[in-house]
Amino acid sequence: MKLIALSAAFCVFHGVATVAAATINVPADFPTISSAIASATAGDEVVVAVGVYTENINFGGKSIVVRSSAGPETTVIESAGTGPVVTFDSGESLGSVLEGFTIRLGVTTDICGIAGCDIFGGGIHIAGASPTIIGNVITQNQSVGVGVLAGMGSGGGMLIINGAPVIRHNLFFDNTALGSGGGLACTDSSPLVENNTFVGNEAAAGAGFWANGGAPVVRNNIFWDNSGTSEVFFAGPVAANVTYSDVQGGFPGTGNINLDPLFVDAGLANFHLSPGSPCIDAGDPLSPLDPDGTVVDLGAFSTGASSTFIRRGDCNNDGSVNIADAIFELSLLFPAPGVPIPVANCDDACDANDDGDINIADAIAVLGSLFGSTPNPLPAPGDSCGVDPTIDALSCPSSSVGCP
Repeated sequence: MKLIALSAAFCVFHGVATVAAATINVPADFPTISSAIASATAGDEVVVAVGVYTENINFGGKSIVVRSSAGPETTVIESAGTGPVVTFDSGESLGSVLEGFTIRLGVTTDICGIAGCDIFGGGIHIAGASPTIIGNVITQNQSVGVGVLAGMGSGGGMLIINGAPVIRHNLFFDNTALGSGGGLACTDSSPLVENNTFVGNEAAAGAGFWANGGAPVVRNNIFWDNSGTSEVFFAGPVAANVTYSDVQGGFPGTGNINLDPLFVDAGLANFHLSPGSPCIDAGDPLSPLDPDGTVVDLGAFSTGASSTFIRRGDCNNDGSVNIADAIFELSLLFPAPGVPIPVANCDDACDANDDGDINIADAIAVLGSLFGSTPNPLPAPGDSCGVDPTIDALSCPSSSVGCP
């Protein structure tokens, strides 16, 4: 007891932080994402449950993670009016993370006045900041212009100004900019744009991606079926490096191809890769390998992450998610003496909280989904059959019972 007291006194005297990072749940703890962000401090994680959240959020310079609990298919942030859906404009660093949402219906207007021009991205606006944007679907956003900027508008899906964010494993789909960068536009910026899919976006120039100034690194992406004068366009001096990407119409750069990516079903907005796609194993050989141990695929969706159908939480592979799965998982982790250790059919299914690891938190997640006082569904695909949207080191040799 004295040792604890002395340790606490030492921490207080020397100003050492002793409060652990918190997990803030929306809507269980706070009704909106904005109110949860306002309450959060550096290192906290805001976990957002399934639902549609009509609000415009701003990270306010905080180094926090804001992620969905179940993926972009079921967790949506849509604009409450005009303006970007998500804003980073207070010096955010890579520790400011937005993960696992559908970002939609942002509408911004670029306008010039006496003091200069205000330019915004429709879905996500990044200015003087370098956050991490990963695993999102950015769709149905637009940027327009008025006055001297009439007919312009930059960054329908996302606009980056004076930043170096990491943009990875996102789908940019059906965004519009009247001027430049239907999917993504950046000015005087050096983002890492890696393993994204740009499809169905529209702009006069750079329908998929547009840049002016800076040194963007663009690799392992797909730019296909975007509407405008070009899929990728650089205006002015840009030290850009576009490599190992599938660009419709072609684009100079090491490893770039101009071949139909063979999406599973573009008409139904399923932009996973079909077997035989030229984008499979076509990425930068120096990039980390896909979960199946092969060279990284192009685009947002790795075939290694979606080759089989799973039922999240069905660890014992009996075709349903119930208390038996939590018991099965605990027996894997803490085998009883003299009792044979059970064998899991599908690690991805056992990873009930989808954190890329199998541990006691997965059993807790299953029990929470079954007996929690508030709805707490398991991450995508949930307790129905579907692909695992998350790229991690786990695998699933065969589909779960009852799945295709």
